[in-house]
Amino acid sequence: HSDAILGISSLFVSLKLPLILLAVAIPFVVAFFSGMTIVYVSTTFPLLLGFPGVRDNPLPMIALAFAAGFCGMLVSPLHSCLVVSTRYFQADLLGPIRRMLAPCLVILATGAALMWLFHQVKV
Repeated sequence: HSDAILGISSLFVSLKLPLILLAVAIPFVVAFFSGMTIVYVSTTFPLLLGFPGVRDNPLPMIALAFAAGFCGMLVSPLHSCLVVSTRYFQADLLGPIRRMLAPCLVILATGAALMWLFHQVKV
């Protein structure tokens, strides 16, 4: 058993960055550079659970983090569906990524709404 997760979480807390910013940025970046759901979920969710207050009611932060990570995966040039589709259709890689920006905003807004709802209900 290691305290690495708590140590990393403490480091981010000491930077005094807003928790919501971290819940969006960290999963988004990890998903963007991996292109896979399992990678951003398994690496960032334990980290987010180490932040103060999140463990008491984790569902609000998890909803927002999942939405942000999903968006990062959708616009990732490493996502296998995007790579295979653009090769098969001989399409430009940036075209589909640009088309995903509006849906990603909807997904993020939905994640934020779920975060607010889960915070109110305290599931």
